[in-house]
Amino acid sequence: MLGLWHVQQQDYYGQPHYAGEPAAVADRQAASDTTPRNRPDGFDVDDFDRFLQTGTPPDDYTLKFAGGDPQLVDGRIVMDEATLILEKQPKLQSKVVSQAVWDPSVEFLDELRDGLAAALRAIVPLCLFLLITLRLVLPERLRNRDEIFIGIGFSVVGMSLFMLGITLGLTPLGAQLGSNVPLSFATLVPWGAEGLQQPLFDSATTGKIVAAIFGFFLGYGATLAEPALNALGETVEKITIGAFRKSLLMQSVALGVGAGIAVGVIKIAFNIPLEYLLIPPYLLLLLLTAISSEEFVNFGWDSAGVTTGPITVPLVLAMGLGIGSNVPGVIDGFGVLALASVGPIITVLLVGRVVSRARNNPELGVA
Repeated sequence: MLGLWHVQQQDYYGQPHYAGEPAAVADRQAASDTTPRNRPDGFDVDDFDRFLQTGTPPDDYTLKFAGGDPQLVDGRIVMDEATLILEKQPKLQSKVVSQAVWDPSVEFLDELRDGLAAALRAIVPLCLFLLITLRLVLPERLRNRDEIFIGIGFSVVGMSLFMLGITLGLTPLGAQLGSNVPLSFATLVPWGAEGLQQPLFDSATTGKIVAAIFGFFLGYGATLAEPALNALGETVEKITIGAFRKSLLMQSVALGVGAGIAVGVIKIAFNIPLEYLLIPPYLLLLLLTAISSEEFVNFGWDSAGVTTGPITVPLVLAMGLGIGSNVPGVIDGFGVLALASVGPIITVLLVGRVVSRARNNPELGVA
């Protein structure tokens, strides 16, 4: 609804009523300027002057021919009356990993203080609301008060350290990995390195498939490490009396998340509109939901919540933004989590169908 409102108002980036920072508009206008000095993707006047003086073109260029009459002369291809065009290769550099995102000399105490403040904002209001409800709405005295307050204190300390780990660990790790993954199919300057490097694979399609495989294993591993998935697996195993084992549920969800993230990487790498990849799976989900039993529908749809976990989100979002910033023509790296959320629902419902048949037909065995 908010998006429809901004479309009607025409006040988002690139539209007539955009009221953002003037620098952003100036950068866009400068990028569209065709003068040699203002073309960020081409040679400037200084490069041209050095070429006139030395006769040697700058590094990182491509040579093209326009017109001419190609002939084979003594084993050489000779172009008569051809126009030679030297173009500067696009130099891609991550726009995600910077000192604004990850600074090795960051002040540890400052980050710890920020994490503590975030933990207090998240936990204290909730605890106050519950205590007030207990006293006013439900006239009940707080039992085991000392243990509860100690537990709340541990929660604040634990969340503070967790926020610190997110800031210093998972987010920069995902951003660094995501910024370098496009090296499999794009020419760029790797994070933490100097100099332009060519793609690892000659075929861009092969490199993009390799990046998708990397995304699959990243999602698979991050999902298995989610604490919420372990708790969900234990609950499901108890409810189904061992028919749907914890390990089976965890593997089903992890495979679904990994497959969704792989599709998300393909979406970014090939610049495919999100709706083309998101609508068909949800249509399949409607069918699976209609033919599945109530308990497995509940398990399946709840399992998508693991993609909003504290381990998966920092890694996947940072990786998506890192890849998106290094793929020409891609607006951003979002949409990966949406695809990762639909994957585990499909896999759990499919496995649930198998478990239901095995439970109804003992001769087929129990999962």
